[in-house]
Amino acid sequence: NIMRYVGCSAGGKLYDTSKGARVVKRAIAGRVMPVCDLILAMALCHSVVPEPKDEEVVENEARERAQASANAARDQATGTGTAGAPKGDDAATNGMPFETLPEYQGQSPDEVALVASAREYGVTLLHRTLDTMVVDNFGAEEKYTALAELEFNSDRKRMSIIFRCPDKSIRMYTKGADTIMMPLLKASPENATTQEHIDEFAKEGLRTLVFATKQLSEHDFNAWFKD
Repeated sequence: NIMRYVGCSAGGKLYDTSKGARVVKRAIAGRVMPVCDLILAMALCHSVVPEPKDEEVVENEARERAQASANAARDQATGTGTAGAPKGDDAATNGMPFETLPEYQGQSPDEVALVASAREYGVTLLHRTLDTMVVDNFGAEEKYTALAELEFNSDRKRMSIIFRCPDKSIRMYTKGADTIMMPLLKASPENATTQEHIDEFAKEGLRTLVFATKQLSEHDFNAWFKD
């Protein structure tokens, strides 16, 4: 199966790319924080591993990209036709050449699709070790240190990772099915709207996933971690 990201609900607003291809990118360009926060969560809460591309693949993609750019410039200058656009979108990849971006490997195609979609929207997972993730967060390289990870299992039906963030705060990112996640959310008028959006996606036959985040105090984290 090939998974494709088609939309989201963030901050009580629906962003459906089937009704407007650039609706999410416009929200990000406008610094709509619920959307930006969601894209960051997609890039952090997973078990996907980035792998550098083979040198030959990088060279071939760079050559194809340069040729496509040259063709586009020539046709624009002469007005003789339209050439295919270069592979990749430098605006979406924060100026990084598409061919230098890592490929992603994971057991779940859903997770790989979400991390790849986060990259498309401006948050790129660059490196991962056992306890760190480095991401390009809309142009700023940031390091997140994993303090604890709760893997998905049949009891919790969700996964969580607790990070020491670049600003030194402690934040937990969690994702899971809406039937599990929605009852756990802090009470908010937006929750009912979000559930309506989830139901709309489900009626269209789309797979849905809920992301949530919570900032933890040093005291609360340490008390939980010691237990």
